[in-house]
Amino acid sequence: MLSRLFLSVAILSSGVSYGSTYVAMGDSISVGTNAEPGAAGSEYSWAMGEKLQRNFTSALGSDLDKHYNVAIPGAFSSLLQIQAGVVEFVQANYVTITIGGNDFAWARGQDVLPNLRSILTRLSAHDYVQRVLVSTVPDLEQIFELGKPDVKCQLFHVLAPLFLLAPEDYRLRVAQQIHDTNEQIKALAAEFPKLTVVDAASTRTYKRDDISQVDCIHPSKVGQQQIADAFIEAFRAAQ
Repeated sequence: MLSRLFLSVAILSSGVSYGSTYVAMGDSISVGTNAEPGAAGSEYSWAMGEKLQRNFTSALGSDLDKHYNVAIPGAFSSLLQIQAGVVEFVQANYVTITIGGNDFAWARGQDVLPNLRSILTRLSAHDYVQRVLVSTVPDLEQIFELGKPDVKCQLFHVLAPLFLLAPEDYRLRVAQQIHDTNEQIKALAAEFPKLTVVDAASTRTYKRDDISQVDCIHPSKVGQQQIADAFIEAFRAAQ
């Protein structure tokens, strides 16, 4: 899958670029997985989804020449190093990252901060990278609580041990770890001048309409629009 990704990027980027280039990195949130029943995920991706009222590419204006979504559903933060190869290959000016939900859902949350710091160090070293926007980690406990009354949601939650199979004290402990990690992610902005942290996930109160009707875990098209708006607002504030 990754070899095909690099091949497709190589083909698409083979022409001369006359403007800026944007790469979306991360996990299924950036892909737009299951945002709407029967829809291709990319159609409702907050980053580039053409069926949203606004997506992040609209904030980059007419100067945007090329954009690539290299996010991978199910990605752990360790995969950011591979995705960063595309950023370097196309010499992207703008990069967005959504990551961390899968790490915490599979008891690997301790990897998120060091992997983010490593990727930010790598990207910041390139003069062509002008701005990196990173989202906070989603509040998985809220997602669980919203779906708990729904039998269908319970079936999907079994896919991640954080949800149906985990005792409440474990889930609450992970929720605190996510909160602490998000505070540490916000603090990275002082360490990396090119970084803008987008608090698209950790401080909002989710509603059922914000969550996918397909799998009860991913953002719905409503949730994707909210994420897009948060990234757009943060980007414009950083300009």
